[in-house]
Amino acid sequence: MQKKYKTDPINDNIGEQYFDLIRKSVFWEEYIYDVQQKIKDEKIILEMKALDSLIKVQIPSKENIRYLHIKNFGDHELSNNLALDMIVRNQEFQNYMYHIAVIDYEFEMKPPKQKEKHYKILQSKMIEKFGFDIKEKINLIAHHPFINERITNYLDNVANESLILNPPFISDIKNGLRRVIDFYLKKKKLYILIPSDYETIDNINLENIDKNKGNLYVKIVNPNNLKNDYILLSVYEDYKDRFNRVNDLFYKLPAPQKQLISDIDDEIIENYLYLLCIPITTFGKEKLASLVENPFPIEFLDEEFKSSLIGDDFIDFSMQDSKYKTILPNLKLTSSKSINIPINPNLPLAEQIAKLTNLHLNTKDIKSFIETFDKEIENIIKIKNSKYVAKTKKLRNRDYANAFFIYDLYKIIGKEFHQKILELEKEAEVNKKRIKENKQYGKEVKKHEYNKIEEKLKNNLSLFSKTALDNEIQKITTLEISKIRGLHSLMQEYIDESKFKNVILGQ
Repeated sequence: MQKKYKTDPINDNIGEQYFDLIRKSVFWEEYIYDVQQKIKDEKIILEMKALDSLIKVQIPSKENIRYLHIKNFGDHELSNNLALDMIVRNQEFQNYMYHIAVIDYEFEMKPPKQKEKHYKILQSKMIEKFGFDIKEKINLIAHHPFINERITNYLDNVANESLILNPPFISDIKNGLRRVIDFYLKKKKLYILIPSDYETIDNINLENIDKNKGNLYVKIVNPNNLKNDYILLSVYEDYKDRFNRVNDLFYKLPAPQKQLISDIDDEIIENYLYLLCIPITTFGKEKLASLVENPFPIEFLDEEFKSSLIGDDFIDFSMQDSKYKTILPNLKLTSSKSINIPINPNLPLAEQIAKLTNLHLNTKDIKSFIETFDKEIENIIKIKNSKYVAKTKKLRNRDYANAFFIYDLYKIIGKEFHQKILELEKEAEVNKKRIKENKQYGKEVKKHEYNKIEEKLKNNLSLFSKTALDNEIQKITTLEISKIRGLHSLMQEYIDESKFKNVILGQ
């Protein structure tokens, strides 16, 4: 019998909770489903207790960066960016990301080889299922707008940004990493990022709590390792039944502090290299870059250090190609077709395009995902006998953004509707049980009472039907119901049913 690993994602939403926990949110707004008003509108006479409270939940604004960045997709990384936006919304992918995040806790008291073996299993599964290398985990969390909505603080549009990394690299220098560290240490430019600890907030009143839920934390017992941990107050309130709160205090998490290093040893380099940083300038802005980055071009280093290098300092002084690197991770399934081809940007643009065109024509069995996906969207959004939506990038990207917006709304509001349905059904079962246990009721009376409960339940459930949900999404998006339903169904195929693999494979 094949061993069932603990980190095999099960059908739960632990990954979604993890994304909620780490998400840096801006441009969200409050959505309210006024149940009492709906009761009046639908002329429902008999009301169940579960309808006493209205639905109130935060939803992303249409101007949220997670949609604006889709509207600005360039053609050069279109398929990869679309696929990324699909997999970050996939529940199984989110669960895997959570299990990767807690691997240190799970194997804290276990042999290192066991942890390494488990890590490789996770790595293999992520490539097989999503074409995602888990070494890119931090990169994804830090840069993808679905998770970090404050990315625009230092990158205008991360989906279109890329780096040209020119050789030589630090790894090309003999003992290069240690030489760079020693140089910046001597120049008093070597920093270490000190992760902040949670701080107690004193004398906070109820009004401030409501206004700052997105930045407040509470202390809970982590169900995975039974140790004290912290989660956002907003997440805790949504899942109170799943967490044990340690106390009634509220906490804040200050930003990490940078600190100059005056001394260093091999242990720090070996265990905390990812926290060691030096100042560099990219996109016209100075920032701290982690020395764990590889490849790390020498051109970003201090001029004094670069001028001190001579030929003998290099491991291999032969010519190397520059490396093109997108900011967001690149996806590649094991069955993906990929060809490395050198491009000289100094050549005329027409010659570069001709070279790629010739490669495309001479490569067999290449199918364009974009053509297929665009056709599916066009078939959904076309109106009567009018022409398909224009092929311009602006309108095409608008439709992409609408599709993801609709999917997110169904996911968030649909979850609230589903919860209400469960509450109503539970209440009906309790009422039926009460009738069943009432010895004063005969068989016919009980049957009559059961029918009344069922009829009452049916009328109350109608407030949270698929049609009711469609109407709520329509009010928010102002799009036609047929378009909303069609785009949601399409996105469910690509996100929930893993059709995103066609995007990565270009099929």
